[in-house]
Amino acid sequence: MTEPVVGGRQSIGTKLRMFAYGKFVIGGLEQLALSVRHLPRNRPAHHGIEHIAAVPYRDDAGPAHHLDIYRPKDADGPLPVAVYIHGGGFKYFSRQTHWSMAMVLARAGFLVFNIDYRLAPTHPFPAAVEDVADAWCWLAEHIAEYGGDPKRLLCAGESAGANLALGLTIGACWQHNEPWAARVWQTGLRPSVLLPACGYLQVSQPGRHAAERPIAGWMNDRIHLVTSDWLPDHAAMKPENAWADPLVLLEQAGPPDRPLPATFALVGDKDPVMGDTLRLGAALERFESPSEVKVYPGGIHTFHAFRITDLARQAWDDQLAFVAAYLPGRDVD
Repeated sequence: MTEPVVGGRQSIGTKLRMFAYGKFVIGGLEQLALSVRHLPRNRPAHHGIEHIAAVPYRDDAGPAHHLDIYRPKDADGPLPVAVYIHGGGFKYFSRQTHWSMAMVLARAGFLVFNIDYRLAPTHPFPAAVEDVADAWCWLAEHIAEYGGDPKRLLCAGESAGANLALGLTIGACWQHNEPWAARVWQTGLRPSVLLPACGYLQVSQPGRHAAERPIAGWMNDRIHLVTSDWLPDHAAMKPENAWADPLVLLEQAGPPDRPLPATFALVGDKDPVMGDTLRLGAALERFESPSEVKVYPGGIHTFHAFRITDLARQAWDDQLAFVAAYLPGRDVD
């Protein structure tokens, strides 16, 4: 096994591996996602979807403080609403690379808000948490303006996005004193369904994954780097860092002040951070809201993003079937 990150310090070999991973693997995936979105069959208009790009969700919006809106054309009545938060280890990707996630939901009949946020290491914790909270507050004021029904709301995200989606849900269902959590609570906006996929739900203590199951050395390095980039002082276990670990908050929580959403959490059995999703399932069993965890044999981390595969299509079918069963009002298509 290769040398992991220890106390935020990396060997030269680790730095070279992580540089290559970010430059060629992540960079290649970003370019591929941005390129194929322009193919005629992938354009929103081809599917009867209106795309409203780069809407600022803060008055003092920086480059990352924007969201894209995908709205089915000629829909009858207020639409069910989906909030999507992209993953990427809090460091990579954007709403533009995750257009396909938004399109799946829009084609299923949702008014979709696809959110950007500031990225590490330039903007470590709590920047992303604050940003998605600001976006949530903007949504509370503007959902109806775009034809959405705030009472039929789902919140979704994968990997780091699942972490942020879970944090938003906790802020919406329990009253907390942290400024961003208080703002979320005060909106009164609460998701009816939560879809956290392949979540990295506890950023502190990154070594726990290698202790749970064998992990390739380069992946172990990657997990540690995600933590050190987004939560540089994770070893200090400061109380103010608690929102980096929404899974732990949920495990320690008492009864919610508002009902929890119905939750469907998917993960592949080849995912090195699978343990977080399994813990999420166990934590949700303490509450009365419906919940389901589904493990997909052969699935790697965020396998459902690759919708050309049968396994990914099955995962999306399962998510949408769960949503149709538990979202208030009419079924989604």
